[in-house]
Amino acid sequence: MRIPLETLTETEREEIKGMQGKFTVVTVKEPCLTCGHKKRVQHLEKTDGKREIVRECLYCMCSHHTNSNKMDA
Repeated sequence: MRIPLETLTETEREEIKGMQGKFTVVTVKEPCLTCGHKKRVQHLEKTDGKREIVRECLYCMCSHHTNSNKMDA
């Protein structure tokens, strides 16, 4: 999922300001369409001159599942 920074509120932009080059794990409300889990790996990515937040499902990304990346669906 890609979220353009222009669609975020001012408070959300302030939280993301120091996120350049960092990967963070967040829990979102909507489940993954593939597996149903709600944990996402979030990072900033620049495409076509615009910065976007990219959120990828942590469970789908991992090939080795442990207690730290499992979550009840």
